Amino acid sequence: MSTVVQECYVLADWLNWLARLGKEKAEAATSDYLKWDAIARSAGRLGPARQHRKQQVVWSFYHHLRSDSELGAATAGFFGQISNVRVSDSGVEEWSMKLRRRGGGTRRNPIVPSDEEVERVLDKLGEHDNPFLAERNFLIGQVEAKVGLRAMGAESLNIATLDAMLASEGIQVSGGSVGRLGSDKAEQIRIRMELSRLLRSGRSVMEAVVVEKGGKRREVEMPIDLAKRLLDHVWGRRYALVRNRRGAGRRHDGRLFLSFTDAAPLTRGTIKDLVKVAFVASGVRGSGHALRASYLTRKAIDLLQEARRRYGNNFSPEDLMSELARLAGHNHRKTLKSYLDVARLREAMLQDLD
Repeated sequence: MSTVVQECYVLADWLNWLARLGKEKAEAATSDYLKWDAIARSAGRLGPARQHRKQQVVWSFYHHLRSDSELGAATAGFFGQISNVRVSDSGVEEWSMKLRRRGGGTRRNPIVPSDEEVERVLDKLGEHDNPFLAERNFLIGQVEAKVGLRAMGAESLNIATLDAMLASEGIQVSGGSVGRLGSDKAEQIRIRMELSRLLRSGRSVMEAVVVEKGGKRREVEMPIDLAKRLLDHVWGRRYALVRNRRGAGRRHDGRLFLSFTDAAPLTRGTIKDLVKVAFVASGVRGSGHALRASYLTRKAIDLLQEARRRYGNNFSPEDLMSELARLAGHNHRKTLKSYLDVARLREAMLQDLD
């Protein structure tokens, strides 16, 4: 939905520009487009990637009107600048985009909301009249903000993830899977007690394996408190949903986060949209990836403080980057460097407050 909104803004700006010139969309000239584009450039509002995107949106607008032979013929000259167009008496026969080379631009730090902003977004995710949706959406925000998962990682979470996580700690599950314990209260209580025992021993996280970007499997640190909440969801509202939706067993495929309508697994696109809506409603800049950025920044601060405690100022930034790469699940050095830079700034701010 957020993509559609951006496209609407671009098209509205373009059509309003034509209206100011007293023209309809089919009367556009190449010079009109270049002047409109130049105004945005001179104002410094657009980087190379966004300039390319704006051009692509306008082109797509006319491209999808190609069935109108009169419009196609009228705009063929205009689109000579940004399209390869072949027009015959029957209308437009071929359109192809002349893609501009996207400029690299300068590296910018990622959007990292403050802890208070993250909590506002999570609270907004948990605000829903439907108790199932309130709980499910809140947990989606939690796994992005507290585990650092992308939308794809949240989409991939399933019952088997929880089973393997418990097995790695030596916690045996009756029947082999937590998904079969929806009505076994005694077994649920036993597993919760085992997790509480881990917390009392000083542990705060467990290792879990998720599938993320590029279909790669990676280990993540799952907070034990969050694992207990996920299990409560599986045994509570999710169990009731699956039991009451005809054919749900064939659809959900063991996934953790399901649609309330038919108990089908949520797609990563739906997960992105849910979180984006919460950001907008909370008045916080960013989207689901900003929750992941907040997680990685907090981890970077923890790593910095631990390194300073152990080595003073003689710690190795490369060692920090390697550990952050493990937690992030990728080795893109520029991105990881950005998180470390933000962490240094926030660490300095915290020291000033102290």
